[in-house]
Amino acid sequence: MPSDHPPTAEPKLIIIMGATGSGKSTFANLATGADFRVGHGLQSCTETIQQETLQLDNEVVTIIDTPGFDDTERPQADVLREIADFLKAEYENKTKVAGVVFTYRISDHRMSGVSLENYRLFRKICGDMAMENVAVVTTMWTSSNQTVGMRREKELSTNFFKDAIENNARMYRHDNTQESAKTILRDLMGRKSGALRVQVELVDQHKSIPETEAGTQLQSALDEEEKRHNEKLEEIERERQRLLSERESSKEKILQEMETERRVVQDRLSKVLSEKEKLRFMRANNAEKIQTPQVVVSAAPASESEPERPWWRRLCCF
Repeated sequence: MPSDHPPTAEPKLIIIMGATGSGKSTFANLATGADFRVGHGLQSCTETIQQETLQLDNEVVTIIDTPGFDDTERPQADVLREIADFLKAEYENKTKVAGVVFTYRISDHRMSGVSLENYRLFRKICGDMAMENVAVVTTMWTSSNQTVGMRREKELSTNFFKDAIENNARMYRHDNTQESAKTILRDLMGRKSGALRVQVELVDQHKSIPETEAGTQLQSALDEEEKRHNEKLEEIERERQRLLSERESSKEKILQEMETERRVVQDRLSKVLSEKEKLRFMRANNAEKIQTPQVVVSAAPASESEPERPWWRRLCCF
């Protein structure tokens, strides 16, 4: 039913985050009537930030659909930079966040390592103070047995999402209807808007993205991944050397299989090292900006014989 009151002037910002295929874009489409690209399975369709504005009751709401950190096409460092840059710009424009929706598939049999890392980065981006503006939304209920889903829901609330809930985040079941999506939005809009931790870190504390808690979390995850891949490569090499020293009739086939595995692991390691280099570059680039002196030029009174200019003016075209 249309509202009798004019909409508010400033739109309220709602950010949607979660793993690839967890229902972020579907939720956004139901809430806004937009046509965000929706992926089916593990292939990501949200390759960049998408946004749509709608009027809900007497409020103007802007929905932001973000790519997942497990995006199949983009490195995690690039996804973090895009989300962080967007949030930084909004904060600099005095736009506060009314709410953050974190989507999670209730149909998942367990919290995978990828899903857990997605959640950890999400928590670091938001921070404890912003949890009161967070809605943990379980999706895919129609794909799961209700009894099993309820059991998983209880496990999630008392285990994986326990820290968020203890800091005043709330859990919701989304039944894949427009009314369900809008009910969740209305609840978020009723809370006081605020800043996310990464916004405060980037703007108020002048940190680079790698220096934020989210950046530190990603760096730590990449370090662990690099360590695992190096250990696997060492294991493969030891086994290869052992086979070369023995007389086994089938060793040629085994060596070929090992070489295939080595190439896969090496490729994964190369991607990790590339991501770490991106973080290193972001950190160095921010440090360079901070250290570069800001030269302020004041107008000098005109004179017939201009005195020798200071060194810092001789370096420029003044």
